[in-house]
Amino acid sequence: MRNSSTQTAYRTKVSFTPYAKDGAAVPYAGNQPMLEIPVLVPGERVPLGMILQIAESNLPDGKDYTTARVDIKVVQTTWTTAGEILPVTFSLDPVDPNGVGPMKATAVSPYCDRLYFRGITMVYRDRAGAIVGGSLDVSNYLSRNRDNAEKLCAPGTNTVDNLRVDPQFAKPKGIAATEYALHCDPAKYDYKVSDTYFPLN
Repeated sequence: MRNSSTQTAYRTKVSFTPYAKDGAAVPYAGNQPMLEIPVLVPGERVPLGMILQIAESNLPDGKDYTTARVDIKVVQTTWTTAGEILPVTFSLDPVDPNGVGPMKATAVSPYCDRLYFRGITMVYRDRAGAIVGGSLDVSNYLSRNRDNAEKLCAPGTNTVDNLRVDPQFAKPKGIAATEYALHCDPAKYDYKVSDTYFPLN
């Protein structure tokens, strides 16, 4: 997703709706799959991946519900003057195309206080550059490394040498590159599952 405006987008909620090859909507479990991007400054582009849990009990026998495409829509955002809210820059080195093994992560925060960790999103591309999947890690390797992930949202320059990003579920074959984005929120968030727009992160 790219912010092509001259303002900063704050807490942008984005919905994901999966469709099968025949155009039928894939029945997902729970609420509408949704992410929230804490900060998106003018001109910034972030990769967005999502975990879509299929409601297997609702699948008709014999029907192929392999996801063929996903509609992504902005459902809510707050616009602020550019420069009022700043992003945390993030890099991984080396970035294994398969996203396995520990990686060295570096984040630079312009804030004086620690921000709130909102997860790491991933987008997978094949050799032709086409998107073949994506994912979300909100617990950072099933909570085993969450402290490391939260350090990346601390003030100043922070490096974590053994960050592991968990794709949660099996990834598609033929991945040639993986894009990552770290999400840090300047303010504490408090959402309930019963909320109309409940983000998974």
